[in-house]
Amino acid sequence: MKYIPLILLVVILSLSSCTNLVRIVSIKPGTPSVDSATLTFENDTLSIKYNFYGEGSYLNLMIYNKLNVPIYIDWGSSLYVTGTTKHDYTNTEFYGPRWRTTYSSTYELVPPKTSTTKTQYLQIPVNLAIIPMVRKIKVKSPNKYNPDNRDSFKASQTDFFRNTSPFDFRSYLTISVGSKTGTEIHFDHEFWISNIKEMTKDQFLGTEIDPSSGNEVYSNPFRDIHCFYFIYNPNQYQTQ
Repeated sequence: MKYIPLILLVVILSLSSCTNLVRIVSIKPGTPSVDSATLTFENDTLSIKYNFYGEGSYLNLMIYNKLNVPIYIDWGSSLYVTGTTKHDYTNTEFYGPRWRTTYSSTYELVPPKTSTTKTQYLQIPVNLAIIPMVRKIKVKSPNKYNPDNRDSFKASQTDFFRNTSPFDFRSYLTISVGSKTGTEIHFDHEFWISNIKEMTKDQFLGTEIDPSSGNEVYSNPFRDIHCFYFIYNPNQYQTQ
């Protein structure tokens, strides 16, 4: 019996060492014409909305045609750029248990007063899991399902300036008005990582909504179009 406390201690340490952490990666626009609050570019022809929220580095685009004539997105002449490396825009769709990627057709017709969407996986050449967290922060956990919840917790965070950001990219879109051979318009928008927060998975998920249902649906208090997140086990990485 005298060995039971030691065994329990080993079990507790084993469980704690396997705790998954979540890193929330915040994105800022580097182009003044893209609204920093809504991540939207807008002119008389169209609006382009950017949304980064989700697990993994996916960019969600929504392009709305304001005109009374069609516009054509030339995906063959559109790309995103990381550093000096260009990448083709592809179709990234959820198919069964995993994402499926196929290359886009050259042109996509967007009829008048309608929108189209695209989900693009961004190839990030930096391992964001090994970037050191440099300071502790106090985070309030917003919860619209429990407005009186004033709980807060400690998390870790690293902030970046534009010139110290571990990742930046440009979205370059080519669009023709009226027909495939119509006047071409180019849209070149820049984005960069401004900070990374780290917390436990439970803290990230928030409060479970209607636990009696058994659906395991959570409040997701950190849902934000400016952020993507990833879940990882810190024991798999050596922080440099």
